[in-house]
Order: sequence, then structure tokens, then C-alpha cells
Amino acid sequence: MNPSGSSAAGRSAEPTSGRGAHPEWALVGEALATRSWAVVEHCRVVGRDLAERGVSAGEALGELRSTTRRVAQREPTFEECEALVDAWADATLGYLNRLSCADPLTGLDSQAHLLALLGAPSDADLVLVVLEVSPTDDFFQLARRLSLLGELSRSVFPRSRTVARVGVRRLVALVPAQPDLGRRVGLLVRGAEGADRVWVEPVPPRPGARVGLVDRLARGCG
Repeated sequence: MNPSGSSAAGRSAEPTSGRGAHPEWALVGEALATRSWAVVEHCRVVGRDLAERGVSAGEALGELRSTTRRVAQREPTFEECEALVDAWADATLGYLNRLSCADPLTGLDSQAHLLALLGAPSDADLVLVVLEVSPTDDFFQLARRLSLLGELSRSVFPRSRTVARVGVRRLVALVPAQPDLGRRVGLLVRGAEGADRVWVEPVPPRPGARVGLVDRLARGCG
């Protein structure tokens, strides 16, 4: 059975885009009706899923505004709108990266391009030199820092197969495991003032393990 008021909240939370009801809007409506802290978290889920369904950011914000007005008789808060749009943007950029060989914001190679290279046969022992920058709410500042670190990585590793963006805050250089690798990583560390961390990940021999490694790095693990 639904808790008191949840049926009304669910009906009030139907989206207005005409693309079919999204089940998370009912949860947003229930959270609004009960003044739950979970509203922001549900907004993140809705933002990501609507982006994957091709709904524009403006349309998603319009649905949030309509839902909030009907259920809570107020305008959406900044935190609710921010959660919706941030999740929408992350999902959209991820989709663009899968389509393109280049990351649209930084000019670095895309994660899809890195995976394509890792899937190709190679006799060389390869490693990923990983750089991570600190989180920031400024999307363009983050992109600029990654772009500058990418240029530095290319100069330190001129024989790199690719320098690619992985996830939100990391880039990797796919390089041969040469005898001077340690010296070059040291040069990179000394020059990479914008990086919080620099480390080396051996590239596994099996294709499936390579995909798993890139996925873990993209999710912020490691």
C-alpha cells in the first residue's frame, strides 16, 4: 500500500514532455510531499535518465518546475535544479564521448578511443599513466586543467599511443613500459602542478580485464 499522500504525489508528478511517464517523478513527488531530504537525490536520477532518453535540459527543468509547483506549491530550489542539470550534463557528455574520438571540452582523446586502442593487438608491454585533478564545480576550469595536463603528458611521453580523458577528473597516457618510464613519470610529477595524484597502472593482457580497468578508473576507483 502507498503511504498517505503518495498516490496524489505520484499523479501530480507526471511529466509534461509527452515522452511517457518517468517512474522517478513519482518518487520526486513523494519526497516533495513529505519534505524528504531525498528530493535532490531523486533529481539526480531523473536528470541522468532523461538525458539518456533524449530529453533536453530545458525540458527536464520544466518538468521539475511543474512537479514542484503542483506538489509543494513552490519553485524548485537551487540545489534541486543543480542536481538535475549536473546529472543531465554528465550523461550527455558521456554519450558524446562514446560517439567521438575526441573529448569535446578538453580536446583530449575520448574514452572510446582509448578502449579501441586497448582492444587492438599489440606486442608491446603497455602501461597507463594516470593523472587526477581535484573536484570543482567550475566545468570549464576543470576542462582547462585537464587540457593543460594533456599537453604536458604528450611532451613527456612523445611515444604515447593516446592521451585520453577517462571519467570526469582523470586523464591517462597509454605508453610503452620502457626502461626510462620511472624517470619520465618523475618529470611529469614535477611539472604537473594541477594534478592531485599521478600513478601508473599496468595494462592487463586480457581484453576484458583492460575494459574493466578503464571502467574502474572512469568511476573514480583506484
